[in-house]
Amino acid sequence: MTQPCEKKIEAPAQIGSESKHNAEIPDELLNNATHHHMKGDIETAFELYRKKIEQDPENVTALNNLGLLYAQTGKLDEAIEMYQKALLIDQDRSMPHCNLGNALAGKKDINGAVDALKTSVLIDPQNILAWNNLAKLYLLQGRFEEAEQGWRQAILIDPNIADLRVSLGTALTAQRRFEEAIESFRYALAMDEESDKAWTQLGVTLFMAQDFGSAAKALKSAIAIAPENESARYHLSLTLSACNDRAGAKKELKRLLIINPQELRAHCDLGLYDLDEQKYDSALKHFQTITRKDPQHHRALYYSALTHDASGDKITARSIMEKLSNEDLQSGKYVSLARDYLNQLKL
Repeated sequence: MTQPCEKKIEAPAQIGSESKHNAEIPDELLNNATHHHMKGDIETAFELYRKKIEQDPENVTALNNLGLLYAQTGKLDEAIEMYQKALLIDQDRSMPHCNLGNALAGKKDINGAVDALKTSVLIDPQNILAWNNLAKLYLLQGRFEEAEQGWRQAILIDPNIADLRVSLGTALTAQRRFEEAIESFRYALAMDEESDKAWTQLGVTLFMAQDFGSAAKALKSAIAIAPENESARYHLSLTLSACNDRAGAKKELKRLLIINPQELRAHCDLGLYDLDEQKYDSALKHFQTITRKDPQHHRALYYSALTHDASGDKITARSIMEKLSNEDLQSGKYVSLARDYLNQLKL
């Protein structure tokens, strides 16, 4: 899932200079609205932007920034309406296209968001915010090479932002270009050694490259900086498991559940440990926590059934396997395993 897109408030002078058409002369009312917006005084900013739009209905800056306010308060439909009004007046401004893309992404219209952000960078190739958000959406779509190119464009605009180097590394990792990814993460850490995000992604990539010792060190560095970093703790548990440190892996998973009791991956992995150790009641509690939240969680359903089977409750096991093998459910590894289980019962 893509991270929430950053927002940028356009000061009147900036947006006025962005287009050759309909140039806006900064005025006290609009400057005042932007000032309160940037201070976080939302109610006053709302009032002033609306007042400005009443005076000048075609003021693109006011329409755009009012859209930002709506987006920041969770009113994405109203935000989209404001951006579209701004673009009907002047379609040659990069930021309203960028902000429209962000809002559409928030509405899960990823294709529409990509189109808007592509238009934004076409109008202004120096719009680093649009490049960054476009790359995030490409990553979400599995278009890893395009995500890589988007972040490379952003880095060309400003090579001194560590987070961009981390993001580039994630796109390289997704392509299994581990050495290049590790280089990108280390570059980010040279810029900001306190970046738990960079340490985490470095650790994940080292784990995927099967350098478990280095992965553990990187993930522990992330946790030392940010003890509640869920991704770092989860991947440290995987790394310790790969090193045959079952006790250490379980310890990290239990710590993770203290931070986030609804972390489904941790429940599933602890359930598997309990199943292996014949702690059936404890295993079922973990799997049932998952299926209460996600009734079609294939992995949890499958291992819940195996737990019932192992504890002697064959009837419940069969019932769960039949549910999992239902043709209406999506196909996948655990659906196939459930069907294999049921076929074995027929022999």
